Amino acid sequence: MTSSLSGEFRGRVIAAIEDEVSTREAARRFRIGISTAGAWYRRYSETGETQRASRVRLTQNREYLQGARNRIS
Repeated sequence: MTSSLSGEFRGRVIAAIEDEVSTREAARRFRIGISTAGAWYRRYSETGETQRASRVRLTQNREYLQGARNRIS
């Protein structure tokens, strides 16, 4: 299993994209996937956060989706 990359590292990737480097070029420079660089930048653009989503938030979403699924069935 891989470890989570630091918020500082994510910030450097985001800064490169903001400095008008393409997402593809930033991914190549930092040796990460293009989709990863794009997802980090989109999340930053939408929320202003560079840290990964907390497990608490993921648990809340899971509970919400399970409740919605139960209401449908």
